Amino acid sequence: SCHPDLIHCWGQHRSFSIQLALRLSGCSRVLWSVRSEAEAKGLLASLPPRKSHTIVTNAAHLARRLSHHQSSNGRVTMIPNSVQPMPAPEVVTPLPTLLGVSRNSIFLVAMSDLRQSKRLRDVVWAFDLLRVIRPETQLIVIGEGRERGPVMAFIQSAASAPGIHWLGFQSTPHAVLSQCHVFWQASEDEGCSNSLLEALY
Repeated sequence: SCHPDLIHCWGQHRSFSIQLALRLSGCSRVLWSVRSEAEAKGLLASLPPRKSHTIVTNAAHLARRLSHHQSSNGRVTMIPNSVQPMPAPEVVTPLPTLLGVSRNSIFLVAMSDLRQSKRLRDVVWAFDLLRVIRPETQLIVIGEGRERGPVMAFIQSAASAPGIHWLGFQSTPHAVLSQCHVFWQASEDEGCSNSLLEALY
């Protein structure tokens, strides 16, 4: 049997599944997430205060309006629209120092999982051609994955291998991304690329 201390509900408070969960669990504390002013006011007006713990919204104007509602009793809480991005490290090692290359280098970066659909081999092949006319370019590869072995073998066989730097998985890649001149996206297909979003930050 399950006896939770808190139940989080999203949607209409009158729904059968929510009411059943409350009854079976015997839980007296509920966190209601509301998506509109009408839904929130309906909840405040009809739900007994003893069965509600917090009203959460991500809109400042809605939080202000609900706070003045006679039934809110201080239960309205505002949350940010998204998770705040992690700040870049205060001390950033310059890429020429980190990689041991010329200060006049031009840095390109490719960041993705190491799998076939990300086409990192095509990136290396294209970089091989680019180095012929722009020998000062350096390619940084950030990522990890099941095809690490084949990708690394392909990199080592390339004529441009001395200019390719694999950094593996980076939990906070912003320090590297912020110093690169070009972000290289070569995937076969992407919906919303997380690495591209990080590069834009």
